[in-house]
Amino acid sequence: MEVYNNTSLSEFPVFFTRTIPEGKISFLNNLRVSPGLIALAREVKQELPTVSRTWRVGGNAYPRELRDGELHWPHNFYRLYAARETDVVGKMKFLSLDASQADYLRLASDSPPAIKGVGGEWLTYIGALPPGPAPKDGDWFTRMRERWGDSPKEASNVPPP
Repeated sequence: MEVYNNTSLSEFPVFFTRTIPEGKISFLNNLRVSPGLIALAREVKQELPTVSRTWRVGGNAYPRELRDGELHWPHNFYRLYAARETDVVGKMKFLSLDASQADYLRLASDSPPAIKGVGGEWLTYIGALPPGPAPKDGDWFTRMRERWGDSPKEASNVPPP
C-alpha cells in the first residue's frame, strides 16, 4: 500500500482501527494542516515496533504532534505514531488558506516542506501540489477548484497552521 503526496484537511490523523494491511506500507510526502499523522487503535493486532519494521514513513509534514488524549476519544483507545526524523513538524507557510484563491493550499517555495520530500523514486516536495504559485494556465487543482463554486465553504475554514 502506498500513501504519498496527499494534502489532508481532516482534523483527525490517518486512523487504523482493527488491523493494518499486510506487507509493506509507504506513507511518504503527505501534508496535513492539522496536528498528528497516524494513530492506531489499541485493538490493532500489530504492535508499533512491528509496524515500524514493515512501514516506510517519512517526509511528511504537519503543524505539531498530537498530545496523548487530545483526539477526544478515550485515552486508552489509541496509540500515536511518532514523527520520524525526516518529517517536518512545525508551522507551514501556505500562500493562501482561502479556498477562493488560486494559491489555496499551495506551499511557499521557500518553506521546508517544499524541499523536504523523500526524493529518489518519490517527489522532492511534500503535499499534493508543487510548491509556489499556481501556474498561470492552471493545473488539475485550479480546474477542480473552479468547479467547486461556492460549495466548499468548509474548505476555507482550515485551521491556521
